Amino acid sequence: MQTHVIRLIQNYTYKSPEQKSGDFFSKYLAGCLTGLLLLTFSTAFAQPADSLQQRRKERVVVISESAIGAASLGMLASAWYNQSPRNFHAFNDADEWLQIDKVGHFTTSYQIVRINSQLLNWFGIPEKRALNYSLAQTLIYMTSVEVLDGFSATYGASFSDLAANTSGVLVYWLQHRYHLEDAFNLKFSYRSSGLTGYRPELLGASPAERWLKDYNGQTYWLSLNLQTLTGSNAFPAWLNLAMGYGGTGMLGGKANPVFNEEGLRLPVLERRREWALSLDISTDRLFPAKKGVNRAFRLVSFLKIPLPGVVFADGQRPQWKLFAY
Repeated sequence: MQTHVIRLIQNYTYKSPEQKSGDFFSKYLAGCLTGLLLLTFSTAFAQPADSLQQRRKERVVVISESAIGAASLGMLASAWYNQSPRNFHAFNDADEWLQIDKVGHFTTSYQIVRINSQLLNWFGIPEKRALNYSLAQTLIYMTSVEVLDGFSATYGASFSDLAANTSGVLVYWLQHRYHLEDAFNLKFSYRSSGLTGYRPELLGASPAERWLKDYNGQTYWLSLNLQTLTGSNAFPAWLNLAMGYGGTGMLGGKANPVFNEEGLRLPVLERRREWALSLDISTDRLFPAKKGVNRAFRLVSFLKIPLPGVVFADGQRPQWKLFAY
């Protein structure tokens, strides 16, 4: 079986020099198949399961999740990588988008490990092995995104993205290792920035693309559980205090251009960092006695709940918000 998979990968990846520069999706498919093969090996050499039936169940679950991950990479490719491909290359984007994209990579990696390990555990895989599988899957998945970037004519593989991805995985591992799951969570929120119409091909033409591409509307949060951190029952178990980071005024990565792709003059905008302090809710602690409801809320606990807060921006007075997100 493994030999057939390897031959299939070779058939997809062997191209002439001319074909290699343009055959983007063959490289993408080869990467997905390689990831599946690696995950198959990880199940084969996993720690001994309680029974042969348990081992088979784990294998089915992990490979099924890998297939879903490959499909999501395809959807991501259609949203981001629609330009003419080129040979693999890297570039330094550490100074772009006020580093909001790096915080996004960090948060995304953290949440993929967290949610995926919980899902695997709910499917009956022991907690330690579920975490190990999730760590491997997340690193493969996020590294695959960087490989896709490396074949894109517009982007390139980013070592700072790889560092942010790895850091997010490491933070969740440390949080789990020292039993701090209830102490904090990393969250995301999005609001319409009103700027995507100036450069829709860059900032997103559809609502789904804007969630991914419009850094002006994204805010990333460190949400701290007050009861856990203070040790006081004066705070409800579900009440958090969240600190957010975002930015605005960005029509380009490093600087705002004068004209857009259609030759129209763009407005002069000040690129500003924004910080926020807001109340938040741990949705996975709202109904501790209701196991099914609690699990459902845990899956969406990466979303920041709009609640009162204050926003601080470079050169601006603090602004109180009824719904900070």
